[in-house]
Amino acid sequence: MDQLIQLLRRNGRRTLSFIAGSSAALPMREWTEFVGNILKQTTGQASAYVLDPVATTTFNQRVGNEFGVRPGMLRTYLPDLNIDDPQDAARHRFLTSESIASQHVGRLGKTLSYKAREVAQTSLLDDSVRLLDRRIDDLELRLNPPVTREQAGEAKVAGDSAPIPPAPLRESGVIPDPSGPGTSSSAPDAEQATNTGNLEGQTADAPVGEQAEVYLALRSLVEEYAGGATSLAAVESVRGLLEAGVAAEVLSARLLAKIDQKSAALDAAAVENARLRHLVDDLELDAWDTWEQLEAQFIRTRSAQDAELKLRTMLAKAGGDVDWTQLDEEETVELSVPENFNSLVEAVGDLSHVVYTGDKDVTAGLDDHDAVGRWCGMTWSILLALDDYARFKADGADFAGVHAYLENPPAGGRTYPPGRHARDESESVKNNPAFSAPRVLRVPMKIDPSGQVFMGAHFRVAKHGMVSPRLHYLDATGIAGKIIVGYIGPHLPNTQTN
Repeated sequence: MDQLIQLLRRNGRRTLSFIAGSSAALPMREWTEFVGNILKQTTGQASAYVLDPVATTTFNQRVGNEFGVRPGMLRTYLPDLNIDDPQDAARHRFLTSESIASQHVGRLGKTLSYKAREVAQTSLLDDSVRLLDRRIDDLELRLNPPVTREQAGEAKVAGDSAPIPPAPLRESGVIPDPSGPGTSSSAPDAEQATNTGNLEGQTADAPVGEQAEVYLALRSLVEEYAGGATSLAAVESVRGLLEAGVAAEVLSARLLAKIDQKSAALDAAAVENARLRHLVDDLELDAWDTWEQLEAQFIRTRSAQDAELKLRTMLAKAGGDVDWTQLDEEETVELSVPENFNSLVEAVGDLSHVVYTGDKDVTAGLDDHDAVGRWCGMTWSILLALDDYARFKADGADFAGVHAYLENPPAGGRTYPPGRHARDESESVKNNPAFSAPRVLRVPMKIDPSGQVFMGAHFRVAKHGMVSPRLHYLDATGIAGKIIVGYIGPHLPNTQTN
């Protein structure tokens, strides 16, 4: 148990850990096999442990009730577990025995596999490790740069003709005076002092003999390429070029240092961007969980209303006062949530007031990015809200539009967060043919003789990079009593896409 808790709390843990609790009332062999079955798709991407009854009790005593597991519960422990902070417990979700029993085993296994893979693939390496890895790559490139033939020749010239301090050489009589080759001068003129001043400071400490060798090598090199005797001015010109090369090398080193600083800043920005992206994903998941809870509460409320309706009907038939029992006795059939977008496009046909005219292949393609069906469930909630909106309007309700309905739905009407709904596209999108054309979508001929209209109203299903699925629709309740859904798919092009 000590090793297990140490593993869960270890800094740098990058994978999900599943813990299943048990009790004496649970058959351990069958329970262990069941847990192994629903987690078999997480092999290599997560760790899993089934605690026997004694271990379950010990574990809960060590980590506290907030982080514990109950018998028949499966809990997922994310990295960076902090059992000293009770608020951290909300991050580590769990499946109760009731929730496990009510779900399809295959779908449950797929959901857990997706979550394990997501955590394993998106967990970041330690910042220092990432930066060190990049520095090592940069160092290797500098130590072993690709050398061209031209660069090799330049290196040879630079090595054979290092900077030469002429002043000490002139004082020793090695360098001739410009007035005549082969003569010495102990008092060089002002022009010579100007030309050689920069070099004197660089090599004044070098021995005179070494300076003389360098100068003579440089003069020999100049004479070799000039084809004869040369003047001091010519040697000084070459020396100036060499100084310029040294200065360029120093500048290059400074630029490389600045590039290093910028690279480090980019690395830090990338780490921060990834952290923020993970935060957005977590907030989106939390928002969806809240929405699911609201949906569940709505279903419970509706069930209570149905039960009350049946009771009042029974009392009315038994001779009760019929004035307070005149309620709609029509039983509402709850439609099951489609498991994927491929099923969703077929299930739309079961909605009385919604017509889907979009491309089924484009919509079904969202399944490639929605492994657990979360987007599909959100889209289905949008369609149900639109169907109820049109149904209430057909019954005579007066709404100022879909947005007004979402903000203040009538009793029994399903809704969707208004913040995820847009009444129309921006002017920059509508006025640009490259952006507006993809939003001209199919409609029945009785809606428009051309068979297509611009659909600016849309729902933001989710935020996910360039995919970020959207649902575009036309409110045709005033014409045909229907909502026309012309598109369910990846985000259509706009000013922020390429």
